[in-house]
Amino acid sequence: RLLATSRAAVSLECSASPAARLLSYRPDHRSVKSSAKIVHFVRHAEGTHNLAGASESKLPLHHDARLTVKGREQCHDLSISTRNLGVECVIVSPMSRCLETAKLSFPHCYESQEVPFVADENWRETVNYLCDSRQRRTVLKGEYPSVDFNFIDHDDDPLWNHYEDKFGCYKTHTRLRESNDPESLFKRIRSAWQSIFERSEKNVAVVSHSAFFLHQFQPYHQRLQNLIEYGDQDVHSLMTTERFGNCEMRSVVAEPLDSAGGDC
Repeated sequence: RLLATSRAAVSLECSASPAARLLSYRPDHRSVKSSAKIVHFVRHAEGTHNLAGASESKLPLHHDARLTVKGREQCHDLSISTRNLGVECVIVSPMSRCLETAKLSFPHCYESQEVPFVADENWRETVNYLCDSRQRRTVLKGEYPSVDFNFIDHDDDPLWNHYEDKFGCYKTHTRLRESNDPESLFKRIRSAWQSIFERSEKNVAVVSHSAFFLHQFQPYHQRLQNLIEYGDQDVHSLMTTERFGNCEMRSVVAEPLDSAGGDC
């Protein structure tokens, strides 16, 4: 499943159908289809790279950027709203800023250890700058012992290594990497949604990133158009009008769509 390299992910690679259909969510929602999920999307809280200038944010100082004091306060504020959501699983990007956001925004779940926290590489940020390269899995497991890292196959960061080999190191290449690779994003977005629909839990939270959300909900690459289908105008406006703010949560009902054949 990791990084769209599993057999299941490959089978979706050439599909022309949307990855999911989104519908408006209401807190009293009870008539959800058996195959559908309630999904609470959360962008990570403020990170050090969000405060840095465009040039500084690309430096080693912000490698796998962490939360600021304000970011941790944002998580505390959000935690007041998450207590009564009934979340059964938290899927989280393995970037430090998302892991910390998940832990602090869903503390009742994290501390109880009854709700699984699952690190999923498919939901990580688009890999462009050093702030988007992650720590080793062994380091992250030591910092977040209650998070399941079993779906992270590599201790190092093969996705960052791939783009560094392709474009060069951060000193010689300061422009976008994966954000200019729509084929990679296409595969990864499909695998990310599959990771949600494969789980048995009905009510899940996903803690991820602004750019990765952007490529799904407000895509500018033609290859990514129509990956998400909207079932009503309210949810369309919710997900497409503005980019996610730090520690912002948006809740939807998501339905899987049958994969139809199509040319890539």
